[in-house]
Amino acid sequence: MYRLAFLIIPLAASLALFAESDLEAKKDQVFDLIAQRLAYMEDVARYKVKNDLPIDDAKREEIVVENAKSSASEVGLNPTSIEGFFKAQIAAAKAIQYRARAQWIVKEAEIDEPTKDLDTEIRPALLILGEEIIDALKLYLELEIGFEDSLFSEFSEKVSNPHLSETHKRLLFKALQEVKLAEK
Repeated sequence: MYRLAFLIIPLAASLALFAESDLEAKKDQVFDLIAQRLAYMEDVARYKVKNDLPIDDAKREEIVVENAKSSASEVGLNPTSIEGFFKAQIAAAKAIQYRARAQWIVKEAEIDEPTKDLDTEIRPALLILGEEIIDALKLYLELEIGFEDSLFSEFSEKVSNPHLSETHKRLLFKALQEVKLAEK
């Protein structure tokens, strides 16, 4: 019996460490995917400026939110909670676009960087990232009940963008905290 306990205790400790590192990896993946999605927003702004398009596009925003809710339902997330999160992402995305555009205007800078096409390059990438975020959230929430307040500083560090204010980061994190699994 003593020999068996000698083997079981290290095994249990190893399993606990594995579960903790898996949880950490899943959390990091969620934060990284959000950062990647927001990193596209200067490209979006550049395209819209060069093509004289408004930053606000209510029809497109509605499509993004509805697609997110549908995907969330399919994977087992509460669609209402994902709606709030995607609306917060859209608000942060527009803030980045407005600030980038304002910076170009203030500097009277010509946007001479190559512009990625919104329809063939940027939106398809954003759709994929949106799906990946939903999948990563599902996997994380299956292991953990949510995102504790103590994770905000890490989130803020990972989701850094020179055009994203601390206020928008807090709103986005708060919306992330509201994402829940669907009730069974």
